[in-house]
Amino acid sequence: MKKNLKKGFTLTELVVVIVIIGILASVLIPTLTSYITRSRKSAAEQEATGRLQEFMAYVLEWNNEDWFEINEYVFIFLNYFIYLVIYLLSIILC
Repeated sequence: MKKNLKKGFTLTELVVVIVIIGILASVLIPTLTSYITRSRKSAAEQEATGRLQEFMAYVLEWNNEDWFEINEYVFIFLNYFIYLVIYLLSIILC
């Protein structure tokens, strides 16, 4: 009596698994790409915000000296200008 032992996968089973993996990859790759883009944009914004805070601290330190006077309107302008630059850089880089 011969026994029919199955010791491996058939070609059909392997093709089905490859097709399923391909479908999952086609769904996951765009999602992961958008996550990577958002994380890079967030990192760029955080870096630029840190630079803005450093600049403001520098200006405030030198504002105590008499030879460098700056008023609040210049601060407001610089604040909006730097945030605009941050926004534009995050769009361009990402």
